[in-house]
Amino acid sequence: GAQIGPGPVSSQPLMPNLSPFARMDGRWSKTLPDGRVVQARALRGYFPALTSTGKVYFGPWLNEEASIERYGPSPMSVANLDGSQMRSVPMPPVDVPHWGSSVTRDGRWLFTAIGKPMGTAADHVDIWKIRTDGGEAVNLTAGAESNSAFPDVSADGSVVVFRRYVHTDREGNDVKPNSEIFCMDGNGDHVRRLTYSSTADTMPAVSPDGKWVVHSQLSPAFPDKDSYQ
Repeated sequence: GAQIGPGPVSSQPLMPNLSPFARMDGRWSKTLPDGRVVQARALRGYFPALTSTGKVYFGPWLNEEASIERYGPSPMSVANLDGSQMRSVPMPPVDVPHWGSSVTRDGRWLFTAIGKPMGTAADHVDIWKIRTDGGEAVNLTAGAESNSAFPDVSADGSVVVFRRYVHTDREGNDVKPNSEIFCMDGNGDHVRRLTYSSTADTMPAVSPDGKWVVHSQLSPAFPDKDSYQ
């Protein structure tokens, strides 16, 4: 039969969902002014998290056709950037997906959302902290009846930023559910709200030193905010 793309992919390392790990010919490099060379590689895992030793943690996307009913909860995997030494990371025994993970720079701790991916304010999603060997798993947002997701952690694991759906404004008045940016310590303490916006704030990232946060803000003109989130 006809072949589309550079293929074949038979020699490629396979992810737990049996898809090839790397896209063929999906790499480029750029030399910076100071002489350092930056390399980029196209990988098929989603929400990749990279350690200082070059290990990448990721989850394969499970869509409606390849859902958790077929493969179980979406597995977390770790591998070298070339796909070698790939293995699964033990995760909490729950029947919902793990997704949107972040890892400390030393590769010791994972922070991940557990619950319906891209859910609405009505879906309960928690943020968990887990050793990368699968031990010491703890739900950092267990006491919050809300959808908390997209965690990102500082290099040393001391600061975690995330997005959470809220139902109140700055004055405490009830409003239509909206996603805002929050911050907490690496052990789940001192949860504080960072944004008070009339539009959806989401997908935050924290600087390695934990002092700065960037995030996406959805335009008010977007026609269907809830499905997008």
